[in-house]
Amino acid sequence: MIVHASREMKITTVPEKKIVLVGPMDTGKTTFKRVFFEDANPLELLDHSLEPTHGIEIDAYKHASSAIAVWDLAGQENDNWLDEKSDVFEHSNVIACMVSITQPLKDTLLFMIKFLKKWKSSETDSPLYILLNKCDLVAESASYNIVVTIEQYMSKKHPEFGDICKRTNIRRTSIASDYFLRTLTIAYEILGDCIEKRDMQLTREQVKEIRAKINLLSTFQARNWYTIEMLSTPTSVEDTQKFLDELLERCYLVKEREKLYSLSEKGEYFSRAWATHGSIAKSKHAMEKIGFFLTLNANLEKLGRS
Repeated sequence: MIVHASREMKITTVPEKKIVLVGPMDTGKTTFKRVFFEDANPLELLDHSLEPTHGIEIDAYKHASSAIAVWDLAGQENDNWLDEKSDVFEHSNVIACMVSITQPLKDTLLFMIKFLKKWKSSETDSPLYILLNKCDLVAESASYNIVVTIEQYMSKKHPEFGDICKRTNIRRTSIASDYFLRTLTIAYEILGDCIEKRDMQLTREQVKEIRAKINLLSTFQARNWYTIEMLSTPTSVEDTQKFLDELLERCYLVKEREKLYSLSEKGEYFSRAWATHGSIAKSKHAMEKIGFFLTLNANLEKLGRS
């Protein structure tokens, strides 16, 4: 279970870990946080832009024995965060620098140089993730070419940042279905640098149940309605009902007249992403990552925001 903060309440516990999200305006930092920390519907966030963040929004989360604060830094105030006197990166466990494919490359490079200088002067040893977001808006070859250009420019003009800006270290992300599971695995890695390993591990039985839920979702055809008898065998009715109830609670399904089930928009979205990333989804390790997120945000409870 992950517990998140509300706007109205103040944080009443002190999180043990700190994740910082930094980047220019409109790169998708808050959307990334909402989707992968709070189980928000990606479709709703793709269709409706969030209000810009002001100042620093700090959300507190708890998962098992791990407590985390996510610092979401407003992009329009980057001059403050990257000032030599700023201490926002101190005591951080992970820093995620997010830039967008939609921004002029010159502006992206200028921001990255300024950020990396601040990051280096902060002398933090926390892991750094560089995310090139909204990659669904261009061809995959075009986003890859931008990554290569960033790598080559930094290697030539700022060799002190050459290692961190290698193409393998710049992750291409998006919440759109073509990139969704790939981005989910990156979010898993970011969380993994903060959450105790024992809190992220799934049992063999949990992984088995995750596979069963995904297989059940895959059975549904968009806009068709199903009864439990159509989805189960006589020996699996009880388990199928349990999985249907859980998927219904998580808004992957909708229900009509107590007996008919169909994919919700969110369920259709996940099914498309799953079909797109079949190669990712086949490995046991990837299944654990996906399963972690499918169970992570169940039963959200408000803790507080500062």
